[in-house]
Amino acid sequence: MQQEEYQSYVEQLIPVFGEPDFNLVCEQVMSHEHPSVHLIVKIELKRIMAPCTKHIDLRGRVKGQCHQYELDGYTHWLDDVAINTYHKSIERFGSYTVGVWEALTNTRNNFRVLHKNKEQLAATDDKDENNLFKAKLIRFGHYLTRSENRLRMSTQVTVLLPNGNLIHGTSSDLSSSGARIKVPTAFEYGLGQIIQVSFPNLAKDTGIKELNGDFPYRILGIHDSEESDSYRWLRLKMESNHDVIAQAIEEKLNKNKRRTVHDQKDQIVRARTQGYEHCFLKHTTNIPLFFSGDTLKYAVITDHNESLWKHWHDEKNQPVIHHLFKSERMQFLTKPGLRASRTHFYSFKHDHEDKELFYSMMSSEATQQERQLFWHVGAKRKSWKVIRLSLFELEKGDKERLLTVAPEMEKVLATLTHMGILTELSLPDTQKDYLLTEKPNLEAKVLNPYRHSLTPMAQDPALYYDSTPRRTEPRFNYETLITLTHPTIGEIKGRTQDISTNGLSILLDKPALLTKKSDVKITFNELQSLDKNTPLSRITYRVLKVNSNGLNLQLQIEDSLQTQKSKAFLSRLIQHNIERLPVDYEQLPSIDMLKIMHQLLLNKLTTTPFFIEKDNHKIKTRCIGVNFPLNRLNKIWLQLGNEQHLNLEPIFKSRVQQLLVNPLKTPANQRSHHHEIYIAVVIKDGKIKSVFTRMLQEFSSYNDRLTFIKKAKEHGEFLAIRVTTTAVKNALSTTSEVELSQLAQYAIHYARALEDELSSIVGCGEIADITDEVLIRLELG
Repeated sequence: MQQEEYQSYVEQLIPVFGEPDFNLVCEQVMSHEHPSVHLIVKIELKRIMAPCTKHIDLRGRVKGQCHQYELDGYTHWLDDVAINTYHKSIERFGSYTVGVWEALTNTRNNFRVLHKNKEQLAATDDKDENNLFKAKLIRFGHYLTRSENRLRMSTQVTVLLPNGNLIHGTSSDLSSSGARIKVPTAFEYGLGQIIQVSFPNLAKDTGIKELNGDFPYRILGIHDSEESDSYRWLRLKMESNHDVIAQAIEEKLNKNKRRTVHDQKDQIVRARTQGYEHCFLKHTTNIPLFFSGDTLKYAVITDHNESLWKHWHDEKNQPVIHHLFKSERMQFLTKPGLRASRTHFYSFKHDHEDKELFYSMMSSEATQQERQLFWHVGAKRKSWKVIRLSLFELEKGDKERLLTVAPEMEKVLATLTHMGILTELSLPDTQKDYLLTEKPNLEAKVLNPYRHSLTPMAQDPALYYDSTPRRTEPRFNYETLITLTHPTIGEIKGRTQDISTNGLSILLDKPALLTKKSDVKITFNELQSLDKNTPLSRITYRVLKVNSNGLNLQLQIEDSLQTQKSKAFLSRLIQHNIERLPVDYEQLPSIDMLKIMHQLLLNKLTTTPFFIEKDNHKIKTRCIGVNFPLNRLNKIWLQLGNEQHLNLEPIFKSRVQQLLVNPLKTPANQRSHHHEIYIAVVIKDGKIKSVFTRMLQEFSSYNDRLTFIKKAKEHGEFLAIRVTTTAVKNALSTTSEVELSQLAQYAIHYARALEDELSSIVGCGEIADITDEVLIRLELG
C-alpha cells in the first residue's frame, strides 16, 4: 500500500490518538481494510505522535528571514511561514511531536521542497495549456509621487504589541511619517492599536543608536498577503515627531550611491507600469468624465470610446450628453458623505422632423411599469443603449497628492468635485431580453419626462487621452467669399475661416437649417473669378458639424471622381502660398492636465484590463491590471492562479478563437469585440471548488439561462461579465514614449527591453462585471 493511500487514515485518527476509544474508532474508520493496513497506520501514528526534543534551525534552508524563538522550552530559528505552521501544528498534534518537527522542516518555502516542486512543474509546463491564460498581476496607479523620502528596502524590525508579545517583522516601505511592515499572521492585530517598533538592523547600518528605541505607530490598515497566508502587511502611521527616521533614510540613500540606484529602480518600475497603463487608456471603450458639481467639465476620448461619445451628439453633431446628467440625478448620486455611487441608464433616440430626440431613464428613478414600458419602446431600436455610470468623489487628499505631480493645475483641480466612468453594457444580442417582460398598459406619453431638451452643450468637453495631434492634415487660416447651395434652403453667402485640402470651416451670413448628414455645394466666388477654368464651383461637401446658431459649419469634401480636380487644385493653391498662410494649430490638452486625469483614472478601475501577446505562434494573456483591494472577480482568478498570477482559463480556454484570435484579425482602431459570459462559482466550505462559464450564444434558450443562474446560486455564486477585446497596432503613446526617453538617459538597455516588451502586445481587453444589470434585465434581482 502506497503512503498516499493510508495517509488519509492517519490524518483522520490524529485527533483521537491516545483516547480510550482509539481502537474502536480505528476499527470503524478502516473496517473494510486488511489488518496489515491497520498495523501500518498505527505504527505511523505512534511515530509522528512521539514527543520530540530536536532544536530547529532553518537559517539558510528556507526562502525567508529567520528569527530566534523560545517555544515550549526549546530554542528555534524560524521564519514567518514556520512560526505560523508551528502554531497550527501544535494545535493539531497537542504538543511538540515528531509530526510538528516534520511539518516545520518541510514548509512550502523550504529550498529542498521548492526545488522538488520546480522540477515537477517544469515537467508538466509544456503540457499545461492553462499557462497560456495565467496573467501576471500589475498594480495600476501605485507609483504615485510622494513629497518625502522613503526607504524601499527590506530591513528587520521588532514589534511590541499591546498584549506584551514581542515579534519580528520586516519593513518594505519606510518614511518619516509612516511605514509598511510584514508580520506573521500567528498574532492578533487590531485597527487603531498603538504598537512600539524598533529598527535594530538599521541602527547597526547607520550608527544611529536611537533606532534601537521604541517608536509608537498606529495601525491604519491590515492587509492579507496575495502571495502567502503566513504573513500580513500592516500600514502604520508615526504617532510622534521624530527626526531620527528621516535622518536614517537620508543616511541610507546617500550611502554608496544608493540614492541613484534607488531612483533608477523606481523609474524602471514606474516606466513599465505606465507603459501598460497608457496602452489601456489608449484602447479603453469606457468614457472617463470629470464633473464640477453637477456640471460635466471634461470627457477623455479615445479611438475606441469615440463611437459611444458620438452617440450622444444631436443631428447637428453637437454634444448633448449633459442632459443624461441632469441636476436632479447628479444631486441624488453626489449626496454629501457619499464617496462613490453607481447607477444604470437606459436610453434610445427617436428621429422626428429632422431632429434627434434623446430619451434616458436612470434605473432608480422610475416605477417598475414605467421602466418596462421604456424597455419595450426603446429596445426595439438600433439606438438602444444600456450604460453604467460609476461616480467617485474627489477628496482633498487626492487633490493634494496630484498637486505634487502637476502644481500648475491647481486652478483646474480646485473646480473638480467628482470623476466618473461611463461603461456601455448592452449588446445587439441582448436587446430582446428587455422585451421578455410583459408590456404594461400605459400610454406612451408617460415617457415624456424622460425626453431630453434640445439644448446642446455650450462648450465641447472632449479631451483626447493623449497629446498627439489628431488632425490628418494641417489647417490654415484663410478668408475668402463662398456661396453655399442646398436644395431646401437655396443659396447662402458666407466666407471661409480655415481651409485644408479636404475640409473647410465657414461662417454664413444667415443661419442654415442643415444637419450632419447634409450634402451641400460650395462655390469659391473670389477664387473662381480669378480663373474661370479652375474647378471651384459647386464642389460637393458633406456637413460634419453645425454650430447651435446655424452660422458656423465644418465641412468635408466628397471623395469622388467629380471632386478630384478640385482637391488637386486646392492642394496646389495651399502649397504655393504656404509661407503666407498662418497655420490654425490644433488645441491639445496639456501634459499636466493629462497626468492628473490619468492618475485619477488608474486608481479607480471599474473594469479589469488585460493584455495579449503572441508567444511561439500561440495567443496568450500576458498580464492584467488591478487595483487593491482586489474586486470579487479578480479574487476568483487569483485563487485559481498562484501568488503573482491571475488564471483567466475559465474565460478563454475553450473560446480562444471567438474571444482572442478573431478580434485580433480586425484592423486596429476600427472596432472592439464584445461578448457576454455567465459564470457559476461552486463554493464548498468557504473555498472555490470549481468555476463553470458559458457564453450567451452557448445557451439553447431563455429557460436554459435561468436554470444556469438558479443552479449557480444554489451551489455558490453567480456572476456575469462583458469581455471586450481590441487589436493593438501600437501600444506606445506619446506619454509612454516620454517616459522611455527619460529612462534611456541612464539605463538604455532597460529602456530598449521595455520598448520591445510593450511593442510585442498584439491585443488589449477589458472585463466588466455586469451581474447587477443582467439580474435586473432578466427580472431576477
